[in-house]
Amino acid sequence: MEKFNYVVVGSGPSVYRFLLGMKDSKKKILVVEKKRFGGICPNEGCEPKIFLEGAVRAVLTSRKLEGKGIETPGKLNWQRLIQYKKEVFAPFPKSTQQMYEGLGAQTLTGTASFIDSHHISVESGVIEADNFVIATGRTPRQLSFPGQEYTLTSTDIFDLEDLPKRIAIIGSGYVGMEIATLLTAAGSDVTIIQHSDRPLRSFYSQHVQQLVNEMKDSLGIEFKFNTSVKAITKKESGYQLETTTGDKSNFDTVVNASGRVPNLGSLNLSAAGVEATEDGIKTNGFLQSSSENIYALGDVLSKKVPGLTPTAQFEGDYLSALFTEKETKPIQYPVIGTVAFTFPQVA
Repeated sequence: MEKFNYVVVGSGPSVYRFLLGMKDSKKKILVVEKKRFGGICPNEGCEPKIFLEGAVRAVLTSRKLEGKGIETPGKLNWQRLIQYKKEVFAPFPKSTQQMYEGLGAQTLTGTASFIDSHHISVESGVIEADNFVIATGRTPRQLSFPGQEYTLTSTDIFDLEDLPKRIAIIGSGYVGMEIATLLTAAGSDVTIIQHSDRPLRSFYSQHVQQLVNEMKDSLGIEFKFNTSVKAITKKESGYQLETTTGDKSNFDTVVNASGRVPNLGSLNLSAAGVEATEDGIKTNGFLQSSSENIYALGDVLSKKVPGLTPTAQFEGDYLSALFTEKETKPIQYPVIGTVAFTFPQVA
């Protein structure tokens, strides 16, 4: 059984910054990743989203300027765009793994589960560590109505080469609003279904209303507020979506953008004495969990600050500084800006 000073479970942007800060510490570090190295952001989240949004923004801007110096507005080739996205991002997991090894860490692909506060099991055996850092991020929230298994997530959409014509999106947070913009620009007819009376609730309400009006008028997106999905039924062609208002509509694709929850499923945190709620792992001001040798970083944390990549990176910097005795005070977050990559953007 091999022993490490630090075992990190997860491999997203917070882990990169943590390893960068630990590079010269001469500590023995292992990074365990269940899926693709680099985590959600470069593989399934913000980076591919921003990549696609760049092309979409150019097309939508050209449409706005038609007759004002632009004679022929741009047209999006969704299939080619997705193919190009796959080509660009395919090397990321391997290059990230190599980069982490270049920073002095060992890497391992496998599913980690705690045996106790100093041991985890993975497919290759049992691993011992003085300290653990949990950085497993978040995963799409599971819906609870009949037919929820027919829904796609943002990960599926970012790999979907065949563009559906009629799409329903459940939820209107960052993910729902951004995906709606991307797909509408590509030529889909999009309906957003939101259980409350407005989207993007953390943003200034008047700005959000301006955005909703623009998405309706310029993009043709339909919004159904104060509406919840009751069931999805698979039909010979597509799916019928039934709502609590009694509406029954047919769509080619239904997207679950109802939010994300802490990715804790396989960790067996109770065996290590780590407290967690539905919001994530509970930590003190030093990112330390209820088990004194286990810490947490990034979106898996229960915290009041926005769960964004820059926040996670800041936490990685902080924790490495704490472990190398360059920092002794509790974490103090700076002012954090946030933006939704809609059209127009809102920040």
